[in-house]
Amino acid sequence: MLKNILNFNKEKYFDIIILLFAGFWAGIYAIYLLKDHIDPTQMEWLFNSEDKAQSIIGWLYFKNDNWHWPITFTDSLAYPTGSSIAYTDSLPIFAVLFKIFSPFFADNFQYFGLVILLNIVLQFFWGAKLGALFSRGSLFCAMGAGLLFMLAPPLVWRLHSHLALTSHWLILASLWTYFQLVNIGNNKKMIKIIIFQAILLLFSAGIHPYLSVMVLLIVISSHIQTFCLQRIPLTKAVILFLLFLTLLIFGWYFFGYFMTDGSEGGSYGFYSLNLNALFNPIDEYSRFVKPMPVNDGQYEGFNYLGIGIILLIFANMGVLIVKRNQLDFILVKQAFRQNWVLFTLAILLTLLALSNKVYWNKSLILHYPLPDLLINVISRFRASARFFWVVHYLIILAVLIISFKIWNHRQIKVLLTLVILIQFFDSVPLQNSVIQSGPLHSQSNILKSPEWLHLSKDYKKLIILPSYQCNAIESYPALEKIAALQNLKTNSSRLARYNPRDIKLHCQQLLNSLQSGKMEKDAAYALDLKKTFNYYTKINADHNSSHYCNYLDGYVLCRLRKDTLEKPTLKLPISTYKIKEIIYFTRERNNALNYQFGDWSSSEPPGTWTNGAEAHLLLKLSEPITDDLILNIEASPFVNEKHTQQKIDLLVNHHLVSEWTFKQGEIVSNNYQVPISKQLIDNSPFLQITFRILNPLSPQELGLSDDPRLLGLFVTRIQLYQKSSQSVNL
Repeated sequence: MLKNILNFNKEKYFDIIILLFAGFWAGIYAIYLLKDHIDPTQMEWLFNSEDKAQSIIGWLYFKNDNWHWPITFTDSLAYPTGSSIAYTDSLPIFAVLFKIFSPFFADNFQYFGLVILLNIVLQFFWGAKLGALFSRGSLFCAMGAGLLFMLAPPLVWRLHSHLALTSHWLILASLWTYFQLVNIGNNKKMIKIIIFQAILLLFSAGIHPYLSVMVLLIVISSHIQTFCLQRIPLTKAVILFLLFLTLLIFGWYFFGYFMTDGSEGGSYGFYSLNLNALFNPIDEYSRFVKPMPVNDGQYEGFNYLGIGIILLIFANMGVLIVKRNQLDFILVKQAFRQNWVLFTLAILLTLLALSNKVYWNKSLILHYPLPDLLINVISRFRASARFFWVVHYLIILAVLIISFKIWNHRQIKVLLTLVILIQFFDSVPLQNSVIQSGPLHSQSNILKSPEWLHLSKDYKKLIILPSYQCNAIESYPALEKIAALQNLKTNSSRLARYNPRDIKLHCQQLLNSLQSGKMEKDAAYALDLKKTFNYYTKINADHNSSHYCNYLDGYVLCRLRKDTLEKPTLKLPISTYKIKEIIYFTRERNNALNYQFGDWSSSEPPGTWTNGAEAHLLLKLSEPITDDLILNIEASPFVNEKHTQQKIDLLVNHHLVSEWTFKQGEIVSNNYQVPISKQLIDNSPFLQITFRILNPLSPQELGLSDDPRLLGLFVTRIQLYQKSSQSVNL
């Protein structure tokens, strides 16, 4: 009786049996990987990476906001412009669905764990359905295929981040419709498949653009192939193509993907596929195979097959070589003739994923030019390596199809069982990395003071400066999490795309408003301790300012001054400096970070640029000063043929001690000595050195490069010593 059940292939019951198996095995696997993360009231784990944090933050704002158009828009995130949560990877279709019922859920409800569970179940289900098309009626083989597709390393790897990209079952379901259409002649069944393809396409539009494009390409390929097999006329094929394209565009419009022009994508060739991808378990994600080196960004091309599939490939090759059965080659030719469109799509997607810069390990082996028009189009999907997922699953399917053909029923059962076990144990390190990525690894819990949790009592907004989209990524998502949990509107947002005009508002106008004292009374301001030093010190110095600022948990929090007598207590954490110590601004020996405040850029190998009007060094002297000081500086000004003069004032404790005017062609040295009177220290252990750049300019303004930084002085090293002592040679 059991044998009859396992070989029962009537479609009416077959799908139900597969779904039951999928729910059982995939459910166990999902619980093993996610544990209590499936619980919709468990939210903290979503803050353990930037990608997952942006998804939950997008959902929290969306569910608490009123309805807008597009339907996924919220004006509480990326204030004051607002944004669609399509750009926060918050699974728009599920966000809309659960928002409708959100009044019945707890405040800490999240659906991401449930969706991942659903994705893993559907991955098994559609993997088994694909396998069933070629398994000669064997339920065992179909289930084995489902397990292997479920264990696919690229799917498991995506559980680290970008949860919207875990819906790989959409690819498998689309491939199933392809083979169904190519191999059926029943018009009624064809109509059902076409309707299902339309539903798949609309659903994928509410998940992620990359996946919906893959679905579209597979769906269109199925109809091109049926046309080539003379099963549908050309006019019908064209109409279907236009219909599916229209459906996808409508889906993207409905779910809010057209709120930017997408031009900020760029970087084609950076997030590309490495030629070693099928055999490379990046970051030691395999128990049996050592990782191979790749370039930065090529982690997006993680497509490791797993040692189980690799061994199955070699086993199949061995049998084919030994048998040399002419029938096998005839079957391969027949399969190619019936599916040449799918083969062509696989080749094109591979070329797209590799980009025009092809690497083996870290060696560039091929680079060819592409037309600018083509680059502009494909750059909108900058992580081109993701498109190889279609090919990855086609490879697994092809290996299974060959296995089902060349091994008998008993052999294939033993072989599949071994392959599944090997595949599972090979990916245990990858599975463990997912299991261990819990809230303990989160940087979002660094704000310990209870004051952060009570901001919503007095404010409607939390303005974070500089915001994430202005390259202030070090703190994300600590402040954004605080704002989202209290439903405080915030300007800082991690989005997949930004409008250039929005970037100008967030990165220039908001800071300019702060500098001019135009602060919103219903907003608290969380400022970066070092980068906004010039702003919050000015706010506290202005007794007429509407706000005052305090140091709190590594940030500066500026709140409304309710009482004119209210005094700020700005006790900054200033690092101790020992006289004669050399302060290095180079990337390798950068101890200058301990002292830098204000307008500094990130360090480069030879030094650090000032980036703006005022760059400060704040030092706490480790010993009393008994004599005047000498400041030794090794630095170079930003002057060139287009910016021939640079003026810089040097201040110590707000007193001007030197004025520099650098002119192109007149600079003979990059070493400078500046005397500092002992009286300027005023028996205080603190020393503030300020470089005031009077005419900073960017290479972008001058037409020299795309660098937007306002450059003034490039500092390599600084040293202080007392006049009566000897200096350390810089």
